[in-house]
Amino acid sequence: MSKDTTQTGITIPDVRFNLRSLKDKNKATLIVAIFRYAYDPGIKKGRRLVYSTKNKIEPKHWDFKKQWPRSSYNFYFELKGELDKIEKAIKSTYQKDRNIEIDLFKSRLDIELGRTNEVKKDPKTLTGFIEAFIKRREKLEDKSTRTIQKYKTTFERLKQYQSYTGNPIDFEDMNNVFKEDYLYWLYNVSGINSRNTANKEFATIKMFLNEAKESGFNEFNYYQSKKFGVSRVKTTKIALTEDEVKRLENLDLSGNSHFEMVRDWFLVACYTSLRWSDFSEITKANIVTIEGDLCIHKWSKKNTEEVYIPINEKLLIILQKYDYKSPTFVPQVFNRTIKKVCELAGIVEVLTINKDVKGKTTITTARKCDEISSHHGRRYWATHHYLKGYPILLLMQVTGHTKESTFMGYIGVSKKYQAKALLREKKKRKRDESNIVRLHGT
Repeated sequence: MSKDTTQTGITIPDVRFNLRSLKDKNKATLIVAIFRYAYDPGIKKGRRLVYSTKNKIEPKHWDFKKQWPRSSYNFYFELKGELDKIEKAIKSTYQKDRNIEIDLFKSRLDIELGRTNEVKKDPKTLTGFIEAFIKRREKLEDKSTRTIQKYKTTFERLKQYQSYTGNPIDFEDMNNVFKEDYLYWLYNVSGINSRNTANKEFATIKMFLNEAKESGFNEFNYYQSKKFGVSRVKTTKIALTEDEVKRLENLDLSGNSHFEMVRDWFLVACYTSLRWSDFSEITKANIVTIEGDLCIHKWSKKNTEEVYIPINEKLLIILQKYDYKSPTFVPQVFNRTIKKVCELAGIVEVLTINKDVKGKTTITTARKCDEISSHHGRRYWATHHYLKGYPILLLMQVTGHTKESTFMGYIGVSKKYQAKALLREKKKRKRDESNIVRLHGT
């Protein structure tokens, strides 16, 4: 094999292929790739990569002078294709990093050749840094379990993408080309359909890159561009009405204990504004008394905000019914069941919904019951109390929101409702103006 020279004048050393053992010429032995490279031009003795091809051949079919299988070998073309692919991968990897350590070299070859999706755990690489960062956060316990899980989910997707493309990704790859390719993979391969989910994904990736930059591992800046990310899109916020919640309260489910349990704990969410991760883990220890009144005291799992929630009569009845402890639920089963419960309660209004699918906004229709999940109990509480006129800052103390703008973007006040409210206000003002005119006798 002759040496290659790149366009920049860099000479790439030969890749040689040797047999592992020559003890028995009739016994197949492993073929290994040998690649010697000097990581410093001033050093005559460089590094020596020995990499398994995972292919075997009997020595009698091997041309020792050419270090290549004999053309008379029955499977010559198949084996040649495998060796050519390995040679190309070795040279390609060397071109990207001529100072690469042997272990990391092997790790990147494994990824490029599709042997694994695990990169060498080297903090100098993007994936190595992310893994070390997550472990450090777990050890320091300065992030919530939910946040750590979010980190792990994004990291796992990056590894899956890496395996899908067959190429390792590193800090230098974090540019607009990566963004477009990764977004395509998210929408068309991973199963993610929502632009807002993609927005969160890129926000987490940017966080990793910022942490790496502050730690001195990331010298590249393109990811800081506004183009490196996905903008959020407004979607329809669905909220139950007070009448619909009353229908759920009055629904007789005594013949179905599972439906009854799911309905009861959905109502707990409606009465408390708690997220699934919080209301599904209520215990007696969360019940406290403030000036003679019972409250639920919890630290939000999502953002570790401390919340106190007054316990009203309806909530107290449910808590006593279950001895102040939430049953064990499987989230997916809970969400499937509450849809059926809402259907039984007659919450079947057909809604026009603005949805985002793979980055494209679509208008569709759906029955309200089919759109309800555990999260809608929390949204009902926030929306219901907002419409009753409670001060937003007090409501935020219960919901755990830290920004008023976030709270306002969360509640489900429809444009239709806002239009009705505006009409009522205009009529009220017109009546008030009429009364003023009569008062002055004009």
